[in-house]
Amino acid sequence: MPSRASPRSAAYNSTFDWYEELEVELHRVGLQTELSTFDLEAENYMVVASKV
Repeated sequence: MPSRASPRSAAYNSTFDWYEELEVELHRVGLQTELSTFDLEAENYMVVASKV
């Protein structure tokens, strides 16, 4: 029987996927991440981006 991820794990994966998508979109519009306080355990974080 396959193991099932807990709802908490699914939320973490979803948040991490969202963050990865953010970085891809920033790059797509000519920006790169300079600084990030992203942490799966944190409720809030900061991302600083600059032109490539």
